Amino acid sequence: MEKTITIDGKQVRLKSTAATVKRYKAQFRRDLFADM
Repeated sequence: MEKTITIDGKQVRLKSTAATVKRYKAQFRRDLFADM
């Protein structure tokens, strides 16, 4: 999933994939979906 948002007048593209869940778990040792 991709979304472009505007921050301080600049277009910033955010991208989320299945790897996002794995990276979150590795970094924070918590479940992404439980934290949402």
